[in-house]
Amino acid sequence: MKFSCSFFLALAFLALACKTEIPKSDYADLDEAQKRQIAHALESMQVADGLEVSLFAAEPMVMNPTNIAVDALGRVWVCEALNYRLPYNDKFEKHEEGDRILMLEDTDGDGRADARTVFYQGPDLLAPLGIAVLGDKVYVSSSPTLQVFTDTDGDNRADIRDTLFITEGGRDHDHGLHSMTFGPDGRLYFNFGNEVHGLKDKKGNYILDQEGNPIHTNGKPYRQGMALRCNRDGSNVEVLGHNFRNPYELAVDAFGNVWQSDNDDDGNRGTHINFLLEYGNYGYTDEMTGAGWRTRRIGWDPEIPVRHWHQNDPGSIPVLRYNYAGSPTGLAFYEGHLLPEAFQNQMIHCEALKNEVRAYPVSVAGAGYTADSLVILKSKDQWFRPSDVAVAPDGSLLISDWYDGGVGGHRMEDAQQGRIYRVAPKTDHYQIGTPDLEDAEGLKAAFLSPNQDLFFQASRQLEAGSASDEILQALWKEGDDVARARSLWLLARKAEDPAAYIQAALQEEDERFRVLGIRLTRQLAPEQLTTVISFLIEDPSPAVRREAAIALRYIGTPEAAELWAGLARRYDGKDRWYLEALGLGSDKYPNMYLSAFDADMGENALDEAAKNIYWRMRSTGSIAKMAEFIKDPEVSEADAARYFRAFHFKPGEGRNETIAGLLELDHPLAAQINSYALSAIDAEYLAVNSALQARIKQLLPDLKGTPEWLEAVQKMSLKQELPALLAMYHETDDRALANEAVNTYMDLGGVQQVAEAFHSAENDQEKLAVIREYGAVQNDGLVRLWARLLDKDQKSFPVNNALVNALGNGWTGQHLLYDRVREGKLQGNLKTAAVLHLMRCWDPEVRAAAPTFLTSSEGKGGILPPVARLVEMKGNVASGKTVFTNICATCHKIGEEGTEFGPNLSQIGGKLAKGALYSAILYPSAGINFGYEGYLVKTKQGGVFSGYKEGETEEEITLRMMGGISQVISRQDISGIEPMDQSLMTANLQAIMEQQELVDLVEYLSGL
Repeated sequence: MKFSCSFFLALAFLALACKTEIPKSDYADLDEAQKRQIAHALESMQVADGLEVSLFAAEPMVMNPTNIAVDALGRVWVCEALNYRLPYNDKFEKHEEGDRILMLEDTDGDGRADARTVFYQGPDLLAPLGIAVLGDKVYVSSSPTLQVFTDTDGDNRADIRDTLFITEGGRDHDHGLHSMTFGPDGRLYFNFGNEVHGLKDKKGNYILDQEGNPIHTNGKPYRQGMALRCNRDGSNVEVLGHNFRNPYELAVDAFGNVWQSDNDDDGNRGTHINFLLEYGNYGYTDEMTGAGWRTRRIGWDPEIPVRHWHQNDPGSIPVLRYNYAGSPTGLAFYEGHLLPEAFQNQMIHCEALKNEVRAYPVSVAGAGYTADSLVILKSKDQWFRPSDVAVAPDGSLLISDWYDGGVGGHRMEDAQQGRIYRVAPKTDHYQIGTPDLEDAEGLKAAFLSPNQDLFFQASRQLEAGSASDEILQALWKEGDDVARARSLWLLARKAEDPAAYIQAALQEEDERFRVLGIRLTRQLAPEQLTTVISFLIEDPSPAVRREAAIALRYIGTPEAAELWAGLARRYDGKDRWYLEALGLGSDKYPNMYLSAFDADMGENALDEAAKNIYWRMRSTGSIAKMAEFIKDPEVSEADAARYFRAFHFKPGEGRNETIAGLLELDHPLAAQINSYALSAIDAEYLAVNSALQARIKQLLPDLKGTPEWLEAVQKMSLKQELPALLAMYHETDDRALANEAVNTYMDLGGVQQVAEAFHSAENDQEKLAVIREYGAVQNDGLVRLWARLLDKDQKSFPVNNALVNALGNGWTGQHLLYDRVREGKLQGNLKTAAVLHLMRCWDPEVRAAAPTFLTSSEGKGGILPPVARLVEMKGNVASGKTVFTNICATCHKIGEEGTEFGPNLSQIGGKLAKGALYSAILYPSAGINFGYEGYLVKTKQGGVFSGYKEGETEEEITLRMMGGISQVISRQDISGIEPMDQSLMTANLQAIMEQQELVDLVEYLSGL
């Protein structure tokens, strides 16, 4: 690639700026433009005690870095994403040459990059999300490919390009394929977000997992995002976990523990850190059906983050640590000694929303962990968006900064900036020598390096020759914990028979080595697993027994079943990590393993620990146990709900019959049990069982007003319950439940009753009361009733205006209004009211045409100043809150105010800078938050529903519609589903706001 003189002048200026002392200023006194300047970058930074931060590189040397790696020579490799989501960021020009992989180098050792090489650039590289440099191979994750580059001639440019994997989906999407990392077991670890739907080899064939299943997210068995592991050549791919949303990066420590962060549905305070139990389900959607976390279910948690990750469901792995609001990105595990002790042997994590880089010190908690948070680096500059962290050979941290006003939602405020920072006790020196891997001391130092590439190269060399055994033996006998763990992995892999090393690990006092011993057995001597586990049944460590339980997953012999029962006997009834490990270990042979447990427990089969085990088991034998526990007159309501929810995860054989047998019990909780039973019975079973329907009808009067009562009315189309449905609509505080009730009411004959009420009204006030009562309801029959009433001329303006507003609340009504405006049937203020609704229609044709129907006096917009000028204007927070209440609260929530339709804005000030807030309001389709993409669902009955998918199963789709309404649509009724290319958010809001109102609104939002 050729560069102009101006580029080199810019680099020279950057180098000068980095080396020259900048007079300190008060960062708070800088204007927005000054805060963006490189000269003030470090003034915004706060760093942990004992550490310094320096600017290693910045624009124009590097722009939009998404992921980094540091090689054995200390050079920083960077994925750039200048072409990221250009259809949503059309103010930026496309770089036709494609995105780039850069190599940045500090040639004079002063801690600042002064040389840049373009390792690779090509149109096939589109917004790459991951890079790993391991020896002579460079692994680049850029959906739909994971490519492996090789530099054969040493000029630091790619000569050979090969494809390791192909993804189905994920192209140009930050929920795509993420980076590789090297584990101490010699294997590669990687993950992908939930925009990837399958993994294939380079010939396009689906990769098969360890069980022979195609790796696909169709629910058979996997859902959503995944964590995986494979050999260095891409063979033997294993799925380590699934049902994530968007895990950005994996980190593996010396003992083989796998750590990961995951993102929530934006605004729901559910971002978190995971410790991976292998083969686990991590709860983003319903494991069995794929339904979204908002879908009503028995026993869900009142706390949104807990509900979000299905933590009350058997089979959902516990969350290690909730970070609540956030935007989690890069992750590393620090095994160096340069940083202060508090950060050693801990996760180091980038949190882009909070403008922080953190460590998460973990503490053992039973079979799992708890974690605290320590800030390493924080910026007062809201544009600081740390995207990744990597460890250099000297133990310092290199941190990439996407540097942008926004984070998430596929939006960019800037495509020309980006920074790389370095954190160390002293940052004025950065000189990494060439490692001498031919020298014993050099090889040992490289093997113990916290740097991935150096560790990889040393591992490969130590693995290759027998002469290296002396080094490894010395480390195993005399090294620190990390050295001993790393050397043990390699010694066992090299040994013709690893049994001696496995036994040595199992006899260690430190439980981490005993866990490692089990992992070595699984990898190198699986035929010895039952022998090894028999040695550990009574181990005092829950973590060791956890690992032993998981290791029994694929054995399925009577001996394995007895061992599992022995491990289950040691469960204390409280440790959820241990319980889920038992479940993972038994899921492939649940009936066999449970039978051994039953025989082992005897009269203790009803203690709390045993009840929890039966709750978690996926066996037919556990179905009767749930019924037995529910029938206990001393069962609590919370436990009864848990046991009923567990039926959802049990095999189908005998399940519905057992649930039906729980109806009409003589029990202190009879009403609740009847309710839960109605909810738990499958609709298909109920439809063909008339005797059961008759029993249920007798129970309904006592259950009125409950979600379970509503389910029964829906399943059996009980028109006689219309008055009760209407009462439920009026009386319940649960808006989602009220919407379900009123839609059921309309479908069963309520539309005719509304028409009769309107026609029998004696005056306008009574007519307006009818419209106000049902105007927000998005039911196709009702909406068409409003349109028929509007077409009649004998009504007053207030009544007609109310009908226009009722029609303007949804897709079908807006199109009916559009037809009438085009045909000239609406004039004057009625036309203006209709057009304002059309301006927020999700149909791009309607939305684009709407302003043409307004005269200049009918709008408030005018020509706004550029965003750069708007940012400098001061607004009034109190007035902005009023604007939010009047305009935005119909779709968004802040705290307890508003409607849960669009993203929750309670933390939006930390996520978007002022410029990004203006762009989000003025150009909503430029960045659509993932998970809020719009869809049109057309039904065979002629209905059209629009919204975003809140949940999706094989039987139905749940749309979240305007007004915070959840609409459940049976797939049998659907004639078509179309994705929308425009945002669901109202465009042209400036047409209904004064300029100062817009400024006030942004002032209010930016302070949240």
